[in-house]
Amino acid sequence: MTEDEGQHVRSQLIRLIDMLPIKTDSQGPQFNRSGLDQGVFKITCADQHTLNWLKELVLRIEPIGDCTFQLVELAELTRLNKVKVWIPGVPSDPKLILTRLSKQNCGLVTSEWRILHRQEKPEGQLLVLGVDDASLRVLRYTGGKAHLEFSRVTFELHCKPTCSDMMLARYSIFGSYLMDITELQQVQPHTLLRFAKASKRFI
Repeated sequence: MTEDEGQHVRSQLIRLIDMLPIKTDSQGPQFNRSGLDQGVFKITCADQHTLNWLKELVLRIEPIGDCTFQLVELAELTRLNKVKVWIPGVPSDPKLILTRLSKQNCGLVTSEWRILHRQEKPEGQLLVLGVDDASLRVLRYTGGKAHLEFSRVTFELHCKPTCSDMMLARYSIFGSYLMDITELQQVQPHTLLRFAKASKRFI
């Protein structure tokens, strides 16, 4: 989210507060703090009533072009892993990009991803994404590379994959129709080697 988009969200929420009727017997929404932090507009609700109000009214925030806004609780956001990816070419809708990544790469469950920041340039766009643990393991296994449209893109990851990540990622990609993870851990070394070589055709 850019500074302009963050200011848009703020002004829209103030507009919704202004639209509330004046009542002496009920309390309107109350917030403790708000602001843009690393591409995310964070807002702290003072109570559950305010959170419920925000969840209901966020759908009434006017979009900016094709850009709509969604509410993600901090507990969910902190469970995600932040990655970056440069998408060359004419910028497409990030939601379409995530859908294509999911369709073209087995194991990337992009419905669980969140778009944290987007920076457009004439030659492409930079996306900062929050991805789930299973998808992160798959990206580590492939060296951060994923197929998108007619080429591949490279995700910037913050740490190297562990042996456990590699095993789990193989299961995420191939386990649904080859073997489960317990069987994969028990195969002989030469069997695993043949399996790894065969896997290269899918990466």
